[in-house]
Amino acid sequence: AYTLLTQGQATRIGDHPNPSTALLHRHVAWIDRDLRRRFRQATTRREQLWLATAGFLNLLLWLGWLRPREALDLRWCDLDVIPPAVGYQHDLPPGMGVLSLRLTPATKTLRTLTADVIIAFRCRSGLSAGWWWAQLCRLHNNPKLLSSTTPLLTRPDEAYWTSFLFRHQVLYPALTTQQLQGDGFLQPFTGDNSIPNKFWSLNSYRRGARTHSQRGGTFRRATDAQVYEHARW
Repeated sequence: AYTLLTQGQATRIGDHPNPSTALLHRHVAWIDRDLRRRFRQATTRREQLWLATAGFLNLLLWLGWLRPREALDLRWCDLDVIPPAVGYQHDLPPGMGVLSLRLTPATKTLRTLTADVIIAFRCRSGLSAGWWWAQLCRLHNNPKLLSSTTPLLTRPDEAYWTSFLFRHQVLYPALTTQQLQGDGFLQPFTGDNSIPNKFWSLNSYRRGARTHSQRGGTFRRATDAQVYEHARW
């Protein structure tokens, strides 16, 4: 029983002695704005595709509380989208749309069950995973892709995205820029406590999002039941 317990904990939260530092909402929102700006200024499809995939992954990790492997293993057929324009057909409030994610069996405790993650097309905070999804669909321009088993998060060279790639090419440069701009939370992260050493895992998103929802801030804080339901395991 103890072996099963420790193996399960290592699988779900890692076995690193020092957990990765939790991101703050403003860090994720800054990355989203920066990627959108660069996306609008991009002049080639290749560059736009890279930026759109990075923007989509940034919000999937934050809004879905996904573990890195859950997000990186997503296929096109694992994602069902209801755009806001047709939300009323599914009894959703006016202007509301959703993204529904089906996680692969390997990520579940009980592999016979299907776990869905529901994300608003556009959140009250302004973060919109749906906007990035729409850009990906436009750039790929292949309706058959939506029901295929093709990996959702691929680079223009058709290689897979990895945690290492995303952290070093998207997350670390963005956090370093915010640090140089005077972000107080990031100021102490130098030397042995550098940004790469503090945010060594994409679980920083999951930990940060959970903390953010429990604090509330601008919006109503999540109840314990809502946190439990969203976290799933």
